[in-house]
Amino acid sequence: MKPLEVKNVNKFYNDFIALKNINFFVDEGEIFGIIGPNGAGKSTLIKIITSAIKPTSGKVFIFGKDNVQRSIVSKFFGVVFQEVNLDSKLTVKENLFFHSILYDFSSRKANELINYFSEKFNFKKYLDFKIEKISGGTKRMVELARELFHNPKILILDEPTVGLDINSRQNFWKFVLELNEKNKITIILTSHHIDEIKLCSRILYLQNGEIAFIGKSEEFLTSYYGKN
Repeated sequence: MKPLEVKNVNKFYNDFIALKNINFFVDEGEIFGIIGPNGAGKSTLIKIITSAIKPTSGKVFIFGKDNVQRSIVSKFFGVVFQEVNLDSKLTVKENLFFHSILYDFSSRKANELINYFSEKFNFKKYLDFKIEKISGGTKRMVELARELFHNPKILILDEPTVGLDINSRQNFWKFVLELNEKNKITIILTSHHIDEIKLCSRILYLQNGEIAFIGKSEEFLTSYYGKN
């Protein structure tokens, strides 16, 4: 059973066509890229996949189940958005602890997870720092850790390394690729960085709300990238 299947999805805003006839699937353990120019429909598609908005028509299935069930999305997805989605006035630990409450973890379980991920992702010394006082790279690691608390099967990374320096980007991807290899977690990536696109096994390229290309990343990079 596929982790994700998108079938005949359309999204219209009055006369504006945001997405038209979108069909694709993602295999288990795959790193799948969704790319395209600004305004192509990437963010709209991600929002539909995660049930943040509803399609005008069509369906999205998560392991065979309709994603309109919010519990399905919460169970299977971890999402790192392009914009930092942490409370800047709270500490790192407070942000992580608050998130654990959403999954009804006990205080003991929450603290175990916080200790484990802060050591694994190397931000333990920042646990008592307010989010506004830490670097962009550290914020990304905190967000990644937070989205892994419930052991998701699908990790969506929406332009996750925008604004990060080269070292922070490399560290971020080191951990993500380790997750993919060891835990077989399925990754859906949106990015403008060619080195990140190369990490994907397949690419879906959106243009004006429609699929302009879908196939192997090496085929896209050799015959399509830079020509549109």
